[in-house]
Amino acid sequence: MKRTRPRSVEEIEEFNLRPFRPVRVMMGENVIIHPTTSLGGTGFTWARKEDGSILLAHNLGDIIIEDDVRIEEHCTIRRSTLPDTATVIGKGSVLISYVNVGHNCKIGKNSFLGQHVCLNGGVKIGDQCWIAGHAVIHKGEFRP
Repeated sequence: MKRTRPRSVEEIEEFNLRPFRPVRVMMGENVIIHPTTSLGGTGFTWARKEDGSILLAHNLGDIIIEDDVRIEEHCTIRRSTLPDTATVIGKGSVLISYVNVGHNCKIGKNSFLGQHVCLNGGVKIGDQCWIAGHAVIHKGEFRP
């Protein structure tokens, strides 16, 4: 099938054009973020409608990255679910490549997340935690 560029707004009505809120990222000083990192974006907050179909709920919150944080390549940090809430990366923390931080996560100060760590939504990591590569954390609070 050959794709052609739409010539008018009427021709693109089939697309799901939805309202969005720009991602607000509040960043401290001395923050290093690799250019392939994704901040914000659509989260993984799914819900089931009354008819049984699955609906993607769009996240509307913010991201806070405190001072002296280092985020390496291909990491994904999701915004929090509701307005006036935030996903937080604590001061002095390090995220190595391919880390996924879900919506509403809070990472404490001076914590280290190794390659391919996945934090599902709402996980809280305490100060000075060290999480080894390929760990998947589903729910709860974790402290050293």
